Amino acid sequence: MKKKLRSMITMVLSLCMLGGFTAGAQGMDSYEADALETAQALRDEEYQTVYDRLNETMKAAISSEQLAAGCQQIAQAFGDFVAVESVTSTVTDGLTTVEVVERYQLGGVKVIITYSTLSEIAGLRLSPAALAQEAQSTDQWEEIPLTVAAQSELPLNAMLTLPVGVEKPPVVIFVHGSGSSDMNESVGTAGNGPFRDIAHGLAEQGIASLRYDKRSYVYPETFGDLSTVTLEQETLDDAYAAIAMMEADERVDGVFVLGHSLGGMLVPKIVTDHPELKGAISMAGTLRQLWDVIYDQSMEALAALGEVPEEQKAAVDAQLAKLEADVAVLRDGSYQSMADTELLMNIPVGYWRSLDNTNGMRFLDSLTAPLLILQGEADFQVYADVDYELWKECLGDRDNVTFRLYEGLNHLMMPTTGLRTVEDYNTAATVSPEVINDIGAFVMGR
Repeated sequence: MKKKLRSMITMVLSLCMLGGFTAGAQGMDSYEADALETAQALRDEEYQTVYDRLNETMKAAISSEQLAAGCQQIAQAFGDFVAVESVTSTVTDGLTTVEVVERYQLGGVKVIITYSTLSEIAGLRLSPAALAQEAQSTDQWEEIPLTVAAQSELPLNAMLTLPVGVEKPPVVIFVHGSGSSDMNESVGTAGNGPFRDIAHGLAEQGIASLRYDKRSYVYPETFGDLSTVTLEQETLDDAYAAIAMMEADERVDGVFVLGHSLGGMLVPKIVTDHPELKGAISMAGTLRQLWDVIYDQSMEALAALGEVPEEQKAAVDAQLAKLEADVAVLRDGSYQSMADTELLMNIPVGYWRSLDNTNGMRFLDSLTAPLLILQGEADFQVYADVDYELWKECLGDRDNVTFRLYEGLNHLMMPTTGLRTVEDYNTAATVSPEVINDIGAFVMGR
């Protein structure tokens, strides 16, 4: 939820397509070689050298300082460069575009360069790249690469983790939070991956799991207009495809779902649509509307600013007034008469409509499956004293619902450093063994 519908690091520097040019006679190999050299120059911080090659349209759209800042963001978010994974090129409308996929310590990056001529760059874009995860194995578990595909043309890399020596174990399917995430739900600069931690920890208890890259992580270009995006397209379609795949997989027996953050918020919808599930876990989820969660996060961030300098006060007051006005429209429901493309809290109304239609409060009466509600006491994004208490208020009298609150754990179910910002996630940590054990006990008890 902290990413509010945007990738942690999807960063468009600029992409300007110009028509009417030809690729020239140098051949595709020359463009690919040049793109490799350009990507190397960006890694070597030779930003001015690259900037000097941008055409005038590009230079009007981005400054050399912005180019440098964007590349430095990538370096900070993804860690040390490891290797170039692939180089591919295409020609469209006379323009040559080369895509260089780079592997970094904490993930992949695409450097996409469009040429008007071999010496002039007409488009430059950097974004996360989905890399195939390396399967691991120990004497307790093994991993098998698979593919999840709600749409055959949009396949997602997935990993099935199976406990060694266990015949037909139950399987837990992981559903991501908001924003763009790989199958491990990697976050921060230290390589933290809560889904990976839980998958391996459950396997040591004899439980299988399936995790997969999120669609917006692999295909960010399909999410350019959020006003046309629904929760089905962003999350649910792929989760449902994973459920169907595991229900049909003879290696496992008994399917559960674990949703984190936004995924946890969607658990009531998921179990209502799939009564065949043996149970579900909501980890740092909420029954509240996302606009209320974002509003509270924004107010806490504003309070943390302290005394605002006089020269900035007018701008801050204007932003606060806009926030208050937008959330009021969402709360009273009058946004329903607005166009999908209109923005409230910088998010299209069409997306808000989809969130409202999948809100967990709509499905409380149909929640008959066993549920486990997990919450970190130190979570500064979904609140123990508000969101967790709402779960208990709505479901606390039901025999099929179990609640667990963990002191000192943050939104990732990892020990907090005490910071109430995303900097908390930049310290290397793992999901609490107590959390993993409670999930395991819940699954094995069904």
